[in-house]
Amino acid sequence: MSLTPTDEEAMLAASAREFLARRASPRDLRALRDERLTAAFRGEVWQEMAAMGWAGMLVDEQHGGSDFGHFGSSLLCMEMGRQLSASPFVSTAVMGAIAMRGEKRFVVDGQAADAFVVAARTSKRAGDTEGLSLFLVEAGQPGVAVQPLDMIDSRAAASVAFDGVRAGPDDVIGKVGQAWPLLEDVLDAGRLALAAELAGMADEVLLRTTDCLKQRRQFGQPIDRDAGRAPARPWRSADKSGVQGLPIGAIRGPPTSNRSLSGRTSANRCKPPSVPDSTAAGSGANRAAV
Repeated sequence: MSLTPTDEEAMLAASAREFLARRASPRDLRALRDERLTAAFRGEVWQEMAAMGWAGMLVDEQHGGSDFGHFGSSLLCMEMGRQLSASPFVSTAVMGAIAMRGEKRFVVDGQAADAFVVAARTSKRAGDTEGLSLFLVEAGQPGVAVQPLDMIDSRAAASVAFDGVRAGPDDVIGKVGQAWPLLEDVLDAGRLALAAELAGMADEVLLRTTDCLKQRRQFGQPIDRDAGRAPARPWRSADKSGVQGLPIGAIRGPPTSNRSLSGRTSANRCKPPSVPDSTAAGSGANRAAV
């Protein structure tokens, strides 16, 4: 990787140097100190920086950013350091708040959640495993809309929409842009739990069906004439390699396996799900994953 700025990056640094010397120099910092402004920076100067694309340095062009990456933002920070420039660049454009926009349907127990663990794309392109971040978002936060859904199985679920929801560094779970490995393991755990639940349902359906068949009579005769001589539910004592054994086998895996939770190699694992976008940016009993 070359440490020499490209022509475009050199132009960025030069324009930043000229602008900061004119609008955010040590002279301006002393003036801010004497005026004791609560914000500790001039809002109009920050708006000019944003208009030049500085607020979107780490945001992809497809999401409205300038996409200079960390190298470009570091060039700006070097120029700011030279001028002792007062601005919220680092706290906002590099580490700071993002605005989430998007919708997630069928969020299990979403209508009862106090907070949501939200997977949002903060960089890269849709479908990439990189660029996903996890945020803890309060359900009552401005911009969060929760709509309960009527489900055919009478379970609780909701549609959760995000319209410019703000999230900052304190709301990040783990590292920004590196959520997929954690998210994938969580999704695997959820899939296995649901598979086990479905296996239990199937086993109970089979049990009740066969019990009914053994007790039901037609024309005065039991449907299962050999019910008295055959062992009850022989599948119950069979090897657990059937329906019940599938989720258990996936969880335990081969005794010497060093594979991941689901027993699949990374090459066979699924692609990232659709997640809300960020454009710069539960349940214990009450936390839901989005």
